[in-house]
Amino acid sequence: MYDGEQDNYSYYIYLEQRDPSLSKIAILTDSASDLTHEMIEGLDITIIPVRLRIGENNYKDGVDLTKKRVLA
Repeated sequence: MYDGEQDNYSYYIYLEQRDPSLSKIAILTDSASDLTHEMIEGLDITIIPVRLRIGENNYKDGVDLTKKRVLA
């Protein structure tokens, strides 16, 4: 049951309402792949951020937390 509270709800809505003329194949990877935006420029690849829990805080890799901050 999707009630809109799930983090992946927007993907569900996209899949349900997508243009049927679009390809049924998508290339996804998570942010642990360390692909940069420059590496995938011009390619139809989507990077999904890995979720990290540090102490009591939750972060999305590359969104809320940078590699520089993790390594500091």
